[in-house]
Amino acid sequence: MSLTAVIADDEESPLVMQRAFLSRKGYTIVAEKNHGGNLVELAVRHQPNLLLTDNNMPQKEGIQAVTELRAQGYTLPIVINSGKPFELTDT
Repeated sequence: MSLTAVIADDEESPLVMQRAFLSRKGYTIVAEKNHGGNLVELAVRHQPNLLLTDNNMPQKEGIQAVTELRAQGYTLPIVINSGKPFELTDT
């Protein structure tokens, strides 16, 4: 079974690092976004083994996408990263 990932970040350098790291760990990147606009739809369509997303992005923040996915019953692993501080609330 091939491991798959969807990644999203509005800055290129984190995407480059994420691509390289995940590739070395055996993941195939099935979708990549530089904004959060249709991140929920991509995750639902591809059902990746891992969703790795920045939090602070144009169109939709990562935490908003995660909240929507969890509300739809999405249970696959999600990692939110950010170079800027943010606060999690109970979602």
